This record gives sequence, C-alpha cells and structure tokens, in this order.
Amino acid sequence: MKPIFCTDVTNDKHSDAVNGDEFISATVSDRLREEIALSFQKAKERLAGTQLPTVWKIIRTAALFVAAWALILGNADAKSLLIGLAGFAAYIGLGFYESKRKTALIAKEGGDPMSKALEEATLKVKEALNVPADAISMDLLCFRYKEEEGALIVQAAMGAPAYVNVDIFAYIDGENLCFADMERVYSFPLAGMHTIEDIMEPIQLARWNKKNPPADYGLAKKRGGAVIHLYHILKFTHQGEDYGIYFPCYELEAIKKLTGLSETV
Repeated sequence: MKPIFCTDVTNDKHSDAVNGDEFISATVSDRLREEIALSFQKAKERLAGTQLPTVWKIIRTAALFVAAWALILGNADAKSLLIGLAGFAAYIGLGFYESKRKTALIAKEGGDPMSKALEEATLKVKEALNVPADAISMDLLCFRYKEEEGALIVQAAMGAPAYVNVDIFAYIDGENLCFADMERVYSFPLAGMHTIEDIMEPIQLARWNKKNPPADYGLAKKRGGAVIHLYHILKFTHQGEDYGIYFPCYELEAIKKLTGLSETV
C-alpha cells in the first residue's frame, strides 16, 4: 500500500518527493504564488518595523546584565540595589515600548499582519482552485518512511514528531473526494474507496491546527501539538494499485460523511 501525502526515503534518505502527484487535478499559477509570497514578505517587514532598533536591543540586553550583576554579584548595599532596579526598569520599559509599537500596528491594520496575509492568501487560493465555500477544514497525517520486508517503517528526525498533521480543505466534486492545500487540489475517485482501518498506536502530532484546544477532543496537549492513541487509514484502490490516506482520530466522522463509508476495521 502506498501512503498518500507521505515521503518514501527507502532509497534516498534526503528525498522530499511526496506521494500522490498522479492525483493532482489543479494547481495555482506561478503568478499567484509570487503574489502571495510578496504579501507575506510585506507583512513580515511591517512587523519587523515595530521591533527596537539594533542599538536599543543591545542597550536592553546590557541593562539586564547590569541588573543581574548588581543584584547577584554586587555588594548588597543600597547603591547596588538601586543600580539593579534601574537596570530591570530599563529592560522592562524597552520591552513594553516594543510591545506597544506592535500593538499599535495591529490596531492600525485591524489585525496581525501575518494572520491577515494568511487569510487573504487562503481566500485567493480557494477562489483560484474553485474550492467550494462549504469545504471542510481538516487534518491529514504525513510522514517519512522506509519499506522493509513489505512493512512501512516511519522515520523520525531526532527530537521531532514523526507525524505531521497538515491542514487541508476537503470536499466532494462529482465522483471524487478532493483535498486542497495552498497550492493544489488532489482528486481521489470515490468508487475505489473501500475501507477505513483503525490503528491503535500512540503518536505525537507536530502541531495543533484546530481552534478549540486538544482537551475538547479528549486529547492531551504536548509541545505545541497533541498526543493521540488512535489514527486511521482511508484505503482505496486505483488502477490496480493500493493506496492509503492517513488521518487522526478526531477527523473520523468527517471522513465517514464525505466517503459514505461507515465501518472501520
């Protein structure tokens, strides 16, 4: 079985090729990619403009060192205490000033520039790819793997979760189940879908994409992501080859509704 959206590193540990290109049905134009990249760059530059100038960053760091030195290594007298408190006041004051600059920019633009850029980019991509307004936002699982004696061995970088949960838009278009990301649409024939397999295995997700916290789904939050003890594989056959789409347990009902499959094994 070939796992869709995953990378086979059996013969090349540096490979970044993602399985599933044969199911791509639409892509955004190079012009739109460039437009979105420029939008993010401008938002990043506006945020960078709220930061303290380099010389003031140096002064702020120096103030913290002076404060620490005076309070920890000083003579424990009134003069050392005064120097220490003044250093901390300068450190906190400059940090507060920087924060106010960012807050003022957000208020002026009506929101965080990067978040607004992402929202605008998402709308443009959905329009360009003809993603319907009622498309479901959901997570799919991606990972790198090796094939050994017919088994898939998931590969994890040291200190990083092996499974990355990517946020996509899912919808039905005619006889196809479609998944759209920020660059393309994948279309999978519904006719070939036959099984949802349950995998009882604890895994840690790389991040958390949902608005509600993991606890609302009965999950434990960990290092920015969450720990799940069950995930699923949507299995299908196309042109004589077996494929699988991996997804976390909290997306099961959405997948069942989209595919019409009701039983899991």
